[in-house]
Amino acid sequence: MTAKVENIDLPQGVRLDPRRGKMGGQYVFVACPVCGRKRRYVLSWYRSQLRRGNAPRTCSRECAGIMRQKLRPASDTQEPVNEIEDLLPWVRLDEYRGPGGGWYVIVTCVVCGRESRMRISEFRSRERKGFTPRACSRKCAWVLRRRAKNECMVTEVVA
Repeated sequence: MTAKVENIDLPQGVRLDPRRGKMGGQYVFVACPVCGRKRRYVLSWYRSQLRRGNAPRTCSRECAGIMRQKLRPASDTQEPVNEIEDLLPWVRLDEYRGPGGGWYVIVTCVVCGRESRMRISEFRSRERKGFTPRACSRKCAWVLRRRAKNECMVTEVVA
């Protein structure tokens, strides 16, 4: 036979429901620390989740996201210095931060001068792979390749 559970045995924000279920089972109320809304769970299920470390603490995914943001360490909010310092001459940092607070760069096309905006993570990824974005379109990229090919031919003929 199982031991009787009391409110003292449960974590903070969790209390027993005085009403019983259809078959006489016990329930608990879990108060959301973000919005204060209460959710009702079967006691046996809640205790098994609690033993595993998976007990629900919030009422919804939205509240869970807010809670994760509050629990995030302060070091994440500082701007990443190493990503911003070593930008190429045709790339500059965009003052406007993205909707999630992400950094963006503005890449100026070396052929036509048109500017395009991209996430700094995407720029760094291409840079690591050796495909540093310099052109705004396929047409400008073709012009760049043609220039590079002509320069190689001129140096071969001269040498």
